[in-house]
Amino acid sequence: MIRVFPSRLPGEALETHQHGRMTVDGWLRANVCGYTGEGQQPIELELDGVPVAPAAWGTTWIDEGNDVRIYPVPHFEGVAAVIYWVAVAVFAAYAIYMASNLPGSRNGQGDSLSLDTARANTARLGSPVREVLGRCRVWADYLVQPVSRFVGEKSYRTHMFVCVGKGRHIIPVGSARLGNTPISSFGGDVQMTIYPPGTDVSGDVRSENWVNSTEVGATASGTAGLDLSDTADVSTGINADSVTVSGNIIALNNATVTDANGNERPTSSVPSSWVVGAVLTLKVAASFTATTSGLYSIIAGSAVAELAPYVGMPVLLTYNGADYALFVASYVPGSPAVPGVGGSPARVTGSAAASNFDFSGSPVTFGISWRGTTYSVALVANYITLGVLLTAINDQLVDSGLVATQSGGVVTIAEAASPFAGGSITYSGLPASVFGSSPTSTAGVATTGGTPATQPRVTLAYDGPTGTAFGGLPPGVVSLAMSRGQSDYRIAAVAGLTLAVERLTEAGVVDTSWPGWTNRTATDYSATGFQEGEEWLGPFLVCPNGETTDAFEYDFNFPGGLIWYTSKGNKRTFTVSIRVGYRVYGSGAPWTVRTHTYTGYSEDAIGFTERIALGTPGQVEVRVRRVTERGGNSARDACYWQGLRARLSQRPTRYDDLTTIGLTVTTGTKLAAQTDRRFNVEATRLYDLGTARSISGAMIHVMQSLGLPVDQIDTDTLQHLEDTYWTPRGEFFDFSAEKTGASALDMLQMAAQAGMGYFLLIDSMCSAGREGVKAWRGGISPQRQLEPLTTAFIAPGPDDYDGVDVTYIDEVTWATETVECRLPGITEPWKVETYELQGVGTRDRAYRIGMRRLMKHQGQRLTYKTKTEMMGLVYQYGDRVKLFDDIPGSSTTSTMIESARLDGTRLLIEVGEYLDWSLPAPRCLVRFQDGTLSNVMVPTRVDDHRLTIAASALPGEHAFNTWIMDDPTIDPPELIFCDSTRAGYDAVLAELTPGEDGSVELTALQYDPAFYQYDDATAP
Repeated sequence: MIRVFPSRLPGEALETHQHGRMTVDGWLRANVCGYTGEGQQPIELELDGVPVAPAAWGTTWIDEGNDVRIYPVPHFEGVAAVIYWVAVAVFAAYAIYMASNLPGSRNGQGDSLSLDTARANTARLGSPVREVLGRCRVWADYLVQPVSRFVGEKSYRTHMFVCVGKGRHIIPVGSARLGNTPISSFGGDVQMTIYPPGTDVSGDVRSENWVNSTEVGATASGTAGLDLSDTADVSTGINADSVTVSGNIIALNNATVTDANGNERPTSSVPSSWVVGAVLTLKVAASFTATTSGLYSIIAGSAVAELAPYVGMPVLLTYNGADYALFVASYVPGSPAVPGVGGSPARVTGSAAASNFDFSGSPVTFGISWRGTTYSVALVANYITLGVLLTAINDQLVDSGLVATQSGGVVTIAEAASPFAGGSITYSGLPASVFGSSPTSTAGVATTGGTPATQPRVTLAYDGPTGTAFGGLPPGVVSLAMSRGQSDYRIAAVAGLTLAVERLTEAGVVDTSWPGWTNRTATDYSATGFQEGEEWLGPFLVCPNGETTDAFEYDFNFPGGLIWYTSKGNKRTFTVSIRVGYRVYGSGAPWTVRTHTYTGYSEDAIGFTERIALGTPGQVEVRVRRVTERGGNSARDACYWQGLRARLSQRPTRYDDLTTIGLTVTTGTKLAAQTDRRFNVEATRLYDLGTARSISGAMIHVMQSLGLPVDQIDTDTLQHLEDTYWTPRGEFFDFSAEKTGASALDMLQMAAQAGMGYFLLIDSMCSAGREGVKAWRGGISPQRQLEPLTTAFIAPGPDDYDGVDVTYIDEVTWATETVECRLPGITEPWKVETYELQGVGTRDRAYRIGMRRLMKHQGQRLTYKTKTEMMGLVYQYGDRVKLFDDIPGSSTTSTMIESARLDGTRLLIEVGEYLDWSLPAPRCLVRFQDGTLSNVMVPTRVDDHRLTIAASALPGEHAFNTWIMDDPTIDPPELIFCDSTRAGYDAVLAELTPGEDGSVELTALQYDPAFYQYDDATAP
């Protein structure tokens, strides 16, 4: 049989396969897709409990009688997550392995996506501080390590102090989420405080600098922490027929031990580990009277006084073999009897002297009934003398008001003292060897006056003095044991089988208020000690080298709950004690030890966090061991050391220029694991200059962050673009800059792109421009070209993109969305470009920018290059210009204007070159002395070298009176003469490269208004 397991942890097999005689290699080839037998394998195989190496699988035969087990190899390279075996076992493991080792595509292997920073809170050590530009959903970064503590056993509270980003932000409380759930859904389980930059946070405990020890915590084997089971003490005990207690003395009667052969033999001494200073758990039962008041059981009896109770005292009550961790809810002291006048006691008198004191071979039980209560007396041991026998009977008649005495060997049970109640004592089953064959009962006569004695009494409760009432004891006489704390006693002296002890409080110190036991002999008892072990976990340092701490904490986790079950399956409380030792590292000083005792009655996971404050800060080492022995199959008490952390004194008290948040998250049944590590908010950056979310505000902020003075920022142009285009069109820039490697230039270009524009440097000023349908700014004719204009053409082909898929972060869902950009009629494109758009959060805007790219892929096929004198620097990147050439047959003539004068409303222009008036519908343009170019104008022929144009056709800033015609250092304006069908080449400058000789190389791309026809479109 072949069985497939998800891990080596205890559990059932995921799959079971039957097979005939074959090799391991043969079975894998026949059943596992992707298995080839070559290279490393992502599984391990055992045959009848013996590991089989992969090299031997081909020669190892198995048949249906063999026990074959298959396990995944933890952390196998190439298996992305072996944990997912739970779904598909060995077949999926091979599928993942083979897929991760397939040959790479022609595009190569890309970088893996880092999910840590994308959707979780992290400590980004050494990374840039986040700069939110606009509005973004932010998974805030840790400023100090998060601290998780157990609160109230079943709750887990996490404190976080996180950074939203640099600068001031608007953070709506309603936008804060844990995972995908608003924090308002968790009510009081989540508390959040937002601190603006520079706020004093020293009063917020969440900002304290705690460092978690890496040595303590969840392990690679999947446990919740370091298992304390192997450090527990080994219990030691001794068998005895009974114990006799009086004051602080306890003596074991007829004690025996079990030898190495399993045989019991008498002993005259206690176990060797029971030495002075050792701690024992002693439970000595006594008789009490139980009554009921409401939900409480009232427990009364003289033995209550030995408890020395007070309201709130923790008490361990043992009844019918079960322990109950309780607290004293109320206590009423007893009062002595006040004798009355006259009267006589009721009595039962034996008919013959007692003749037998040994009942160890044939125990007997008889009953004594008095005033409505029946007291059961059991004789089970060899009492040796009549005096010891009477003591055993009186111990079981405690608080009944009766006493057993003897006269001449004849036993009598009678009322002990006045006032007498009157009436008769009834009995059943009196043994003849003690009372004779015909004992007699004599009725008593009631006393006049007097007051009977009252016994001290208590009521108990769970979880504290005001907690749930403890009840359910049957009315009448009950035998139970009660003691303070965990019923622990420290040995003060040892003599054979007799011990002098001191009761310990719940804190493990001597209880000086203990009056000692009342005198009694009990067969219902428990005496347990421990063989002290020296197995510790640790020591571990609580903080890094060179650091000191003034307080440290540790966590203990009971993932399976803490509870004990009786043989009948009834639930009972269970107690576990843990010892913690600590000292200053390297001091050689004795260990300071603190003991923690936990009592539980829960099948649910519970945990506890403890803190130790140090008087003097130091580097501390800590070790831990479990004291209580494991409870075996009847208990759920597995305990793990889950955490260890130290508080460091070095910590900021304020964070200048950072918006911070203190967060408290209490998890339990309302949150899944790790959800408290996915806190996120919507943060909107506030700019010192500019409106929140505005593109101009983002660009100005980035420029100012570089230290640029105001006179180097083209605020006028940026504000013009904002007022004219960006704000009216609802164009914003929303981006979180947090990755290493992104420059300020990247941010400026990205912000401008979000507004369908581009970043510019103009005359040592930082500015921006907007791409789109625009008028030409200037023209470059052959008169200005140092090299002929060249044109490169890209012919349409199968490698052209005919579709663009734009991915962007949606500003509502904050998820990555994709919008498909397609030309009309094309539903299944041949080649699609995937384009990632940053800072844009709406589908329509992403579609418009994507369609721009698609239109250029389809139509922008011409690239122009030329070289000019320095005059080329009058233009900027992104300017639309007209490019002209003088190729014969191009119908274009460019020439300098030699003279010009106004003739009424007409401007007469004369040039030195011949003008071809045979062109159909001649047209002209004027290139002005600043490099700008007029609109196309209709000329009137005067002769072959002269023409006139309407003076009003010139722009106002370039009217004729602004022309400089008589300065030999300045070139005159230039006339471009052409036909109406072609006025140069429309282009957009893409590159301007100054040369060392004063020239400028220009590269321009084809311009066509059709590229921008979707600038106002709505995404389909």
